[in-house]
Amino acid sequence: NSSARIMKYQGKLYLFGATGGAGFEIARLAIAQGKSVIAIARSTSDVKPLNNLNVDVLTADVMNDSELEKVFAGANTEDVVISALGGKFDEELPADYEGNKNIIDAAKKANLERFVLVTSVGAGESRVALPEQLVPILGSRAELKTKAEDHLRESGLTFTIVRPGHLNDDEKTTSGFLTKDPNTLASISRKSLADIILKIVNLNKTFGLALSAGDTSAIMSDNNPELLTLR
Repeated sequence: NSSARIMKYQGKLYLFGATGGAGFEIARLAIAQGKSVIAIARSTSDVKPLNNLNVDVLTADVMNDSELEKVFAGANTEDVVISALGGKFDEELPADYEGNKNIIDAAKKANLERFVLVTSVGAGESRVALPEQLVPILGSRAELKTKAEDHLRESGLTFTIVRPGHLNDDEKTTSGFLTKDPNTLASISRKSLADIILKIVNLNKTFGLALSAGDTSAIMSDNNPELLTLR
């Protein structure tokens, strides 16, 4: 029954990367929508902005399996994991792959089902959309994100992979989009991306897909992508 499936994931949101720009916007919008948000952050992270939103913050290191196990100790199958996790360029073990891999494994072990992974254009088959001049800068990071995507695909979880183009701090628009077309490159605001991600949690036509995200007013590629209706 597809309608039952659409209404399935109505529990808590376990949010990774919530101290980053996109992750914080997801947290802010989810709270505004009345959702229960649990943000997972390292002990060294500044979580004051999240506390001000009344987000529940759990301290854990995604490189530590036992700490992740404790994070998901109270989870159930209606809950959703959203990872907007990305490592800093100076980290020896970027979170882009290792961190996300550990989160995926811990979610699976805790019998969670729904997982939304935010990577970027340049990962997976969307490598073709990454401008050549950015390959030396972003190519190695995109490869790590690709490995995380592949691990999620193989996990058996009900996943959606979202690959935004360049992120900016503009206000939310009504022209944010998702497309299956991997050739698409478009910028998008963090607020618009957050809106899209929360819309697709229960949108079963996005289950099992990797989708590029952008704003129709800011498409930089030459193609004319077919857009997914977000309802």
